[in-house]
Amino acid sequence: MTRNDYMRSRFGSCVIALLFGASLAAAPANASKVGVAAAVNPDAFSSLSGVPNKHLNIGKSIFYNERIKTSAQGLVQLLLVDGSTLTVGPNSNLTIDRFVYDPNKKTGEIVATFSKGSMWFIGGKLSKNDGGVKVNTPSGVLAIRGGMFQGHTQKKIYSFLFGHSMTLQGRNGKTHTVYQPGYTLDLSSGRGNVRPTTAEDTNV
Repeated sequence: MTRNDYMRSRFGSCVIALLFGASLAAAPANASKVGVAAAVNPDAFSSLSGVPNKHLNIGKSIFYNERIKTSAQGLVQLLLVDGSTLTVGPNSNLTIDRFVYDPNKKTGEIVATFSKGSMWFIGGKLSKNDGGVKVNTPSGVLAIRGGMFQGHTQKKIYSFLFGHSMTLQGRNGKTHTVYQPGYTLDLSSGRGNVRPTTAEDTNV
């Protein structure tokens, strides 16, 4: 998928997300349901509690501990109950391990495991809280506050696109924080190098 194809897909998915947003915001918090599949390209699958992979369809409810998997042509956008969106790119695996949300207080927590591939995150209400969003990656635990990021596990790069901050607690115990949008945390050399984001970083 080219960058232009992705942008067209994202535009369409945002329209769908708006349609789903009203119903999700009005729905009471559920201990197991975390959101819906708001946009799906072919060859995207999900599995829950050991059940074999099934094709994902637009509008399918997504539950915590449900594994999302895409092939080389697959792409899925998940709209979560707090208004966050997670876009899972081609050849990727993602699981939402924990989701707690109190819509009245706008408090709670999202914990996800992004084990392979590429993903984009746009923060909703929970991302505005310190420690509200954590993503486990092969490189470490990524926390995002009030913003957007894009990551790629094989390239070992995590680009901060918008918001307050992006922090990665590495497997080696080192912590790296990016405060300025438009900068990327590059771990490909084994060290945490913060540098300006390039077109190649975001063209997945």
